[in-house]
Amino acid sequence: MEKVIKDLINDILFYKPGNQWAVTHCKREGRNAIKVDLKKLYEGTPCEEIQHWKSFAIHKEQVDYTDISIAEKSQRPIRKYMLFVRMLSDLLSRTVSFDVIPESLVPFDQSSLDNYTIYDLEVVKPVTHHVSYNNFSGYDFLIRCKDLARVINEGFDSGKKTLKKIVEDLNLYEIANPDWGSLKLIDLILNYLKISHEEFLHPKDDNATILQILTEKGLVQIIPSVFALNDLLKLDAHRKNNSDELFKSHLEKFEILKPSTLLMIN
Repeated sequence: MEKVIKDLINDILFYKPGNQWAVTHCKREGRNAIKVDLKKLYEGTPCEEIQHWKSFAIHKEQVDYTDISIAEKSQRPIRKYMLFVRMLSDLLSRTVSFDVIPESLVPFDQSSLDNYTIYDLEVVKPVTHHVSYNNFSGYDFLIRCKDLARVINEGFDSGKKTLKKIVEDLNLYEIANPDWGSLKLIDLILNYLKISHEEFLHPKDDNATILQILTEKGLVQIIPSVFALNDLLKLDAHRKNNSDELFKSHLEKFEILKPSTLLMIN
């Protein structure tokens, strides 16, 4: 019975791909370290494996807290994306005549972010993958953009019905084109909120004044990098004679200006 229990503990705490062991009770510490539960490491683990793990032990003073770990960096784009969605939904809920929740704008929810299950989704996984800076071509960059667009651009497509409802509630339907996609609808709504903020106008009570100013000033691109992301996808799908120049101009929108980065996509 004791052997069965030990084997069960081993199965829960460790998995053994081939001839290698891995521990699951651990977490990132600072930029360069992994914190392991010492008690769990000793439970049912062969002595040689414990010695192997101990050979990597470092003093706490050697942990680099000046930056976050690569794992946290890989999750940062999704966290910032969800933060933007939460802030936007909260602001719109106080502006329009109905509640706007994050789940009505994108196909992800806060709970999946909190319990990290969002990173297991097939659409999100590629965004968290590491890339090699030493061997990263223009084509690789386009593939990366496609992966990111599937999360951001196509993510907002699921909320197009809600976005249209917001546009109608704010009386923006006369400015909006019926053929506009989710990104242009978001940009229109952000233009509305931007004028409300800059002109010190209430987004709900001063609706008519905001619309008048918006009509006079015209629309500006609030989220140019997201539109550049969308343009890059079109560029990859429809190659033209001036593709290289267009590629370079889109990279500049991302503030990628180093000549070594401007690798051609042909």
